[in-house]
Amino acid sequence: MLALACFALALLAAEIVSAQINFVEYASNPILGQGVGAGPKAYYPSVLYDSANFAGHDGGYTSSYKMWFDSEGTSQLATSDDGITWTIRAAVSVANVHHPLVEYYSAGFTGANSGVNPSSGTMYYRLWYWTGDMTYTIADLRYAESADGITWYNDQPLQNGAVPIVTGIWPDWNRGSYGPCDVLYDPSASNSGTDWTFTLYYDGTTGGTESIGLAFSSDGITWTGYDGDGDGKADAVLTGTFVSGDWDYDYVSRATIIKNSATNYEMWYSGGVGAMNHGIGYATSSDGIQWTRDADNPTLHKDDTGYPGEPWRSGRTYCPMVIRMFGTYKMWYAGRSASGQYAIGYAVDEGPSAVTLSSFEARGADTLDWSLFTALAGACGVGLLFGVWRARR
Repeated sequence: MLALACFALALLAAEIVSAQINFVEYASNPILGQGVGAGPKAYYPSVLYDSANFAGHDGGYTSSYKMWFDSEGTSQLATSDDGITWTIRAAVSVANVHHPLVEYYSAGFTGANSGVNPSSGTMYYRLWYWTGDMTYTIADLRYAESADGITWYNDQPLQNGAVPIVTGIWPDWNRGSYGPCDVLYDPSASNSGTDWTFTLYYDGTTGGTESIGLAFSSDGITWTGYDGDGDGKADAVLTGTFVSGDWDYDYVSRATIIKNSATNYEMWYSGGVGAMNHGIGYATSSDGIQWTRDADNPTLHKDDTGYPGEPWRSGRTYCPMVIRMFGTYKMWYAGRSASGQYAIGYAVDEGPSAVTLSSFEARGADTLDWSLFTALAGACGVGLLFGVWRARR
């Protein structure tokens, strides 16, 4: 019986991985920001989902979705029960938090008890961000911790490890940085080679072009860059194509990375010509280092036309934040209108992967028990390919 169940699970996994992703934009976009009521400037969304509503670690704002977004002066927190209708709750307690990336750790962790507002209390959130300054030093990137996602402790600059992630030297691709793209977490990592507790994808800039780099850390604060050729310098893992006519010719930046398994990674990234905010592309990798762009890129672009029409993002379309839930992808992303209004939109994958989930239900699971599904995946040795890990990490 277990063998049969494992076979069915493996078939489903193969369908999910191979299914084409077809994002459909919400017809009433944008959902948050300027132009949505009296909403504030809103861009660079960082979204989390938790089926347990963050287990009370929410500052009194119970919800299944949380979004931190860059705004006027610093970042703000909004909450939602469906990922579409959002209520802005509070500004974060730290000034000058830009391009925020927040991750949630349901088991909690001991505070670093260092930096500004030190605390060794139990924390549940980590924040990486850009200060808004470009001094071409690692100090432009910072880290903080929180118990509720609003009040932040242990705020401090990131540190360069053995291989610097920011050099300050022109014309290095990572002379400076505009902040984090994404962080992957593995508490069972060996903290050696490329297997670390924290894996960071981050923006690197010469002061002109932008690229995406990779770094590793045991504590989320001190980072060693990926050095594939052993020359002591960090290597970019995604750059512009530098092919004339390509939409992402010389700029790639803010991205989401989903690790489905040890040999299956997905990335949605920002890109453009002369700026990183023209569109959103998709790439895949077998190791998280070497990436292959999708032939149908870009997924979205500021020059997109047709129903329902996208004037709210005709000036900029960028900063994708993607969560994979039970075989369906959800994406939040930033846009700027021709008149300069910044807002956040929403799109959902309504392609074959959503149909695949229905087909699984039709095979005898009228109501999916995801704890049982997780246990079955473990028993079969099949990686849980539905991205629930990202929603709960």
